[in-house]
Amino acid sequence: MTPSMHRQHVPRILALLLGALTISPSAGGEVDELRMAIDLAIDRLDAGRLPSVTTTESDVVAAIDQTMSYFERGADPAESAAWMEYLSFDTLTDAIADQGGVAQRGRAAVDLRSRLVGPEEGLEQTSLIRLRNSLDHYIAALQFADPQRSLKRLAQQLAVLKKQLDVPGKPNTDSASDSSSSDTQGARPNLASLSQWSPSQVAEIDALIGTLRDANQAEPVVEFIRSRFSSPNMYVWVSGQEVSKAILRPVNESTPVRDCILGTRLIGHSRLVGQVTASLLPQPDYVRILVRMDGHFHSDTRGFNGPVSLDSNSVGDVYVARQVAITQRAITLGDVISRVRLATQINRVNHPLRIVRKIAAKQAQQSKPRADAIARSRLEQRVEGDFRRQTDQIGDRSFPNLDDLMRPWLRRLDMPEPQREISSTPSAVTAWVRLQRPTGLAAPGPPPSIESLAWDAGPLPHRSPQFVIQVHETVLANSVSGTLAGTTFTPRDLTRLKSAIGVPIDGGDSEPQDNFEVDFRSVRPIYFEARDGQLRIGIRGTRFESEKGEINQSLDVAAVYRPVVQDDATMILARDAKIELAFTGSRRLTLQQTALKANVVNGFMQLFPTTLLHNALQIPTTFQFPALAGKTYRLVGVNCQDGWLSIGAAAL
Repeated sequence: MTPSMHRQHVPRILALLLGALTISPSAGGEVDELRMAIDLAIDRLDAGRLPSVTTTESDVVAAIDQTMSYFERGADPAESAAWMEYLSFDTLTDAIADQGGVAQRGRAAVDLRSRLVGPEEGLEQTSLIRLRNSLDHYIAALQFADPQRSLKRLAQQLAVLKKQLDVPGKPNTDSASDSSSSDTQGARPNLASLSQWSPSQVAEIDALIGTLRDANQAEPVVEFIRSRFSSPNMYVWVSGQEVSKAILRPVNESTPVRDCILGTRLIGHSRLVGQVTASLLPQPDYVRILVRMDGHFHSDTRGFNGPVSLDSNSVGDVYVARQVAITQRAITLGDVISRVRLATQINRVNHPLRIVRKIAAKQAQQSKPRADAIARSRLEQRVEGDFRRQTDQIGDRSFPNLDDLMRPWLRRLDMPEPQREISSTPSAVTAWVRLQRPTGLAAPGPPPSIESLAWDAGPLPHRSPQFVIQVHETVLANSVSGTLAGTTFTPRDLTRLKSAIGVPIDGGDSEPQDNFEVDFRSVRPIYFEARDGQLRIGIRGTRFESEKGEINQSLDVAAVYRPVVQDDATMILARDAKIELAFTGSRRLTLQQTALKANVVNGFMQLFPTTLLHNALQIPTTFQFPALAGKTYRLVGVNCQDGWLSIGAAAL
């Protein structure tokens, strides 16, 4: 499809759903080790490792030529012309041909790259991805075109990073007095661990790591920090009870008996009463479930053998089971195992002559062990066959290929493919996802355990969560933040952020009516912070403009949401009445800009919905597991702790 000239950013990109966790070494050791690595990196800054403008410029020219040839060969003339108009190579190619200044070529390269990232269909094509990558290297090379100045700037940035290690972490209550006394004695305060960096510090360090990677410098520092921030940043927990409910069903089967055992023709009826249940089994790299049926069997029959008939009944217990392995791509079924315990009793022998009845009863008792064994074997085969056919339906269910669904969007938006894994324990199914850019930082460690969570303002005892989603603050930095950095957005574009904020958020307010636009910052343009029992969602810009004027100054706008319990014991997240608005920098606002502040606040008051997570999640009635089809789930618990937003839901 030809890309639209009107960019519509931030589509629905996070699907969720679905390694080992990185465990930090001792705090003092890792901080001291990083400090020494930074000192060594500063000493070893090497201009010879900086990317070459000449080489990367040649690569860009070649990539542009290849892209043009690709569309000329593979597209009809009208579509090819539309692509060429959209990509608009001339500005950059002219600047390169004329050997324009670094700033001129850099602006043209950045402008072209911005057109290669977005939701437009077609931007996922390999030739455009190759062009985008070559532009990344070229932009980096232009950024470091002055080697001496570049190395000096990198040394300063590394020194700032080292200084971050001399900022004390928040002391715990047990050591607060000790920490205070050591400061008064003049000892250098130390960061307790890298995980205590604030969200804004992590964002700045994330950006620095990207710069160092672009410059091919300080690789040990980059890898050291990334290794401490490489844990999964999204988790999903499903109660084992919910898994069991999806498979749980009663069994009450009445079957006519038409059989022949040892020459005796049997006629009657039987009934099997029981229940199919499921239990989770421990498995670290996929989900393993034991599906079993426990039942009680009873039959009443009359057997005919010549002139004699026998009335009998059988009772017994039936157990049949099968393991199910659920991976991210398929369901695999194991062998069926079964056990049957059957006892048969002859109640009456029917014949007019007593002597015949006596002889027949004696013969029946003599052949009874063999007949019972045959009956037990046939019942076992029958139950095993029925169970196999029924459970085969589980294996027939197909999963959508998440990779195929997500990959085009990820390639268009220049996002990393998430790593994910599912596992099971006897009490729950868990899944983790790590969304991490090649130079990005993920979570510093695992989230709070489900058992340890103290749900803010809930849940009530009879509304324990059955599903829990845990999202770390770094999800945004590794997803839409890179796409939004440095872009200009209008209220309509910004409203779409609610569906791509990295957590399942929904709002009920209408779209903002005011006509304004915001230029996002290049670092941490949007964020959420989950700390101290509240969720803070923020937007950072460098310029605000509306019909009434312009504020050409950095601003930070944030809304704070807190959990509120409803009358029905469900919860919502309610926004504080006031929106936080701060202008950064030393320049004072003009009188006109000061008057515009109210307009800014009004615009963002409409942008951030007053409530989040107030809509129920309803499972479709066509869901393949009838026990869950049509169920409605509502929020019953929220926990905002240490950068993790944990959301618990339960069925109404």
